[in-house]
Amino acid sequence: MIPAISTINRRLLKTFCELELKLPLEQMTNEKLVSAISQILSSMMNDQIPNMHAIMSQHLKMDLRQKDVKVRVLNYFDRFDELVEE
Repeated sequence: MIPAISTINRRLLKTFCELELKLPLEQMTNEKLVSAISQILSSMMNDQIPNMHAIMSQHLKMDLRQKDVKVRVLNYFDRFDELVEE
């Protein structure tokens, strides 16, 4: 398996080490990197990512009263874009 540390741009890794982990690049190991990324992802999943399924099911509906199918589909995708931007 390829180490995660070898797949990241060195400048980006250096910046991440210094600013996020307060650690010099020379002290960074693959284990530390994987642990830091896992921690960030787990906190994002629990704290910051909204329940998109619930949002879409509540606010994204196709207006079947619209007779023109093209307009109906375009309105649906337009509403989808609005929800994504919010």
